[in-house]
Amino acid sequence: MKRIAIFDATNLIFRSFFAVPPLSTSDGQATNAVVGSLKTFRTTIQELKPDYVILSWDSGGKNFRHTQDPTYKAQRPPINSDLKSQFSIVQDAFARLQIPQIIAPPNIEGDDLTGSIAVQAVKAGYEAIIVSSDKDFYQLCRPNLKIYSFTVKKKDNKGLVDEEYIYREFNCTPKQLIGIKSLTGEKSDNITGVDGIGPKTATSLITKHGSIKNLISYCIENPNNKISDKILANLDIIVNAYTLAEIKTDIKIPDNMPVKSVDCIIINEVELKAFFEHYELQGFLNNFSQWANLFDYVTPVR
Repeated sequence: MKRIAIFDATNLIFRSFFAVPPLSTSDGQATNAVVGSLKTFRTTIQELKPDYVILSWDSGGKNFRHTQDPTYKAQRPPINSDLKSQFSIVQDAFARLQIPQIIAPPNIEGDDLTGSIAVQAVKAGYEAIIVSSDKDFYQLCRPNLKIYSFTVKKKDNKGLVDEEYIYREFNCTPKQLIGIKSLTGEKSDNITGVDGIGPKTATSLITKHGSIKNLISYCIENPNNKISDKILANLDIIVNAYTLAEIKTDIKIPDNMPVKSVDCIIINEVELKAFFEHYELQGFLNNFSQWANLFDYVTPVR
């Protein structure tokens, strides 16, 4: 079975910016996110050895979730200017490496594009691995679809999140994670949950009833108790949280999506060296063979 690695590129650059100490060129251009993104990409490719690879970017604009709930992610501060200045540089770096990239269309969040590529790839007969430390993707785990998480890798040195991992860590199925979040909310995304229901209670309720839909049906049929009263009094909050938390997997993928088999990727070494020299990435220049031979685990098609 052929393996496709879908990199959550926005997560990659954010994580790299905050993980790598400040670096800059002699004229002051920040480069720590560039260095971190490229290093992480290289080591991940060497570990996963995918047959196909693509980077999926968020557009950075508002999407349908903001239309549904204007408070969605409203608490987040503006992007750091040094980080913002590196987005186009990182995209240029991957372009010189001949790595296919795709940006989420208007009104669609990057997670939905990434999730749709992965789920539709599995339906087409591929093994899909989403490369991201974003736990929101855990809900998508299923046969032949895993998450490669940088934070999990620090714990178990493997990094792969699958259905078994979800059950072991959260005592539920991947899809039930959405129902749990619809009750607890999610502070990082500014999603409001039901006041007084924490993760333990939410997990117990969802696993007992199987899904949020079944839980609501039970409460309607069995009113006048503490839990039922709380659920029924907060239906609007629960439905809103569920639809905000659920990653869409039916986004239409362009017919000309630039996914590319790695055995067809021919790195332009002259352009790549020029890039490293321009941004004063001496460490990459000193070990240039690691980049020139990035996909040496396959036989290139000439």
